[in-house]
Amino acid sequence: MAKTNTRPIKVGKYNVTSHAQNRIVEPKRYLKKTDVVDYLYFKPLTTGPIKYDKKGRPSYSRIGRYAITQINSKNNNLTSIWRTSKIDAKKYHLERRGRKYVKKVSENLINLLKHFNYSEVDQKKLENFINIDVPCEISGLVGDDEEKHIQIDRKFLNNLEDAIDELNDYLTEEIDLDDINQRLKESKNV
Repeated sequence: MAKTNTRPIKVGKYNVTSHAQNRIVEPKRYLKKTDVVDYLYFKPLTTGPIKYDKKGRPSYSRIGRYAITQINSKNNNLTSIWRTSKIDAKKYHLERRGRKYVKKVSENLINLLKHFNYSEVDQKKLENFINIDVPCEISGLVGDDEEKHIQIDRKFLNNLEDAIDELNDYLTEEIDLDDINQRLKESKNV
């Protein structure tokens, strides 16, 4: 039941409805108010498709490190919020690290890290890989194709471009570095 003295508030570009505010403070939802405010300013780990309820109202889910919010796509009203669950984590390829969830990377990215002879990564190495190694390799491949008229490996080029697209969707703090290192180590031992 909504509290009568709760009024919608604006947080960034979102309007937090009174219903959502009441959901945030429900003890059984295990949410912190500060997490919600921070969460609305961070890029989500992923978003769900736009769906329509029985009344024809459109909304989509923003899946974040701590919570999932339901946003009305017409007016940016945050209508509901709940903690990210194990089921949600499995569905969106997330892994729990303490209170928050982090994104697992694709096998394509692991293979590219191996191609560039990475046996272990930390945040700085991953940023170098994203910002230096992959773009330089792409420009080298495209440059060779234009200058020397040699056929480039289109599959490899597509994999590099997919890696940039995948990594640009996340902050490096949101990527599960432990999982990457474990997968790199396992492939080294095989």
